[in-house]
Amino acid sequence: MKTKTMKNKLMLLAAGILMFSCQKKEEKTVIEDTTVEAEAPVAEAPEQICFLNVVSKDSIVLNFTKSGDSVVGTFKWLPAEKDKKITEFKGVISGNTVTAIGEALAEGTTNKEELIFTIDGGQAKVKFGEMAESSDGVWRYKNKNATSDQVLNKVDCL
Repeated sequence: MKTKTMKNKLMLLAAGILMFSCQKKEEKTVIEDTTVEAEAPVAEAPEQICFLNVVSKDSIVLNFTKSGDSVVGTFKWLPAEKDKKITEFKGVISGNTVTAIGEALAEGTTNKEELIFTIDGGQAKVKFGEMAESSDGVWRYKNKNATSDQVLNKVDCL
């Protein structure tokens, strides 16, 4: 009997091993993340640029910060014996030309007005000319081709 019991135990063990080995094994698949993050374009560091023209006791000051194609700045016309005009502006630069709209404060009134200037080497050429109020309430140059330029020289920003 011992042999028969031993045989049964061996058969049972073999059957168990066979059943265990026939079970479907779960395969674990590891998927590596091969996504390559696109490098963000390096943002151009903001650049502060300043220009000045002094004639006798009158001054014209243009200071702005350029970041990519955006500009934000201040244009000051400071005549010695008249009311000053200060314009805070925002605009875009295309090539070497800045086109902006600003809040101009002069003689106690505030208006929105167009400001256009070009940067040429160490100089800024600010357009001056006749303006008219447009339907959007912004004072714009009547004829950009009939404007004159006020030349300001580049200076170190304070």
